[in-house]
Amino acid sequence: MKEIRPATDLVQKLTTEDIEIPSMPEVATKVLAVIENDNFSINQLEDVMLEDQSITANLLKIANTPFYNRGKPITTINGAFMSLGINNVVPLISMIALNNYARSRHINNELLQHPHAVSILTSLLASSMDVVKKEEALIAGLLHDMGILLLFDNAPAAYVQIGTKIKEGKHSYIEIERELLGCDHCQIGGILAEKWHFPSIYAYTIMHHHDEEIISGDLTYEQKLCYLVGIADRIAFEADIGIGESDKKCLQSLIESLDIENHTYEHAVDKSRFFKKTGKWR
Repeated sequence: MKEIRPATDLVQKLTTEDIEIPSMPEVATKVLAVIENDNFSINQLEDVMLEDQSITANLLKIANTPFYNRGKPITTINGAFMSLGINNVVPLISMIALNNYARSRHINNELLQHPHAVSILTSLLASSMDVVKKEEALIAGLLHDMGILLLFDNAPAAYVQIGTKIKEGKHSYIEIERELLGCDHCQIGGILAEKWHFPSIYAYTIMHHHDEEIISGDLTYEQKLCYLVGIADRIAFEADIGIGESDKKCLQSLIESLDIENHTYEHAVDKSRFFKKTGKWR
């Protein structure tokens, strides 16, 4: 975990929790408590989930996407757990709750649209190559920018400035965040991932998907997942989905590190452009 240096009042407040860092949603806390018991049953998980109908409905919606659904509609919590994987449920529940919170605070819709697009693109890339599991790719993409939601909620004026400075093209998104806020969304997302007990592969991706130094040679599984999210992130920005920019030099290095074939990359690019134009994933 990267150290956060309290260079501004905002960072100091975030790290000391003078600014409220959302607690893990109650239903996610209960689910975590159940699965930490070696003798838990699916019925116990189902009972916990049914306490929050909104999150349950969203979880079923995710389980029925083409990336999880095996051609048969999933209509029960039991089926959703089997499809999504027990270890993935807590991060998904937490992200659903965080998105609900963001919408209630009227956070910029582009900031919500971008991680959704990245999750789809990451899973598309994973489906066409033997690098990472597509279900983990989907979740990693969905979670990667969770720190932005917290920062935007606490410093909305700064994010208006960030959007303006990005268009000037002089500095990267991360550099501008650090200049205006004294930290970046990867660091803050890492704090939240640690507090919410996310699996290490997702915490790593949240922390490192904007890293400038690209590792060559043998990569760990979490590095491959992180790089795949990084590629999807930049494809989405190239299609103008979200507030940010694509580092073309870094993008090429990421593609080469995973030996992604040109037709695989172009397929994802076409999908992102179609989504930008129509709002749909064909």
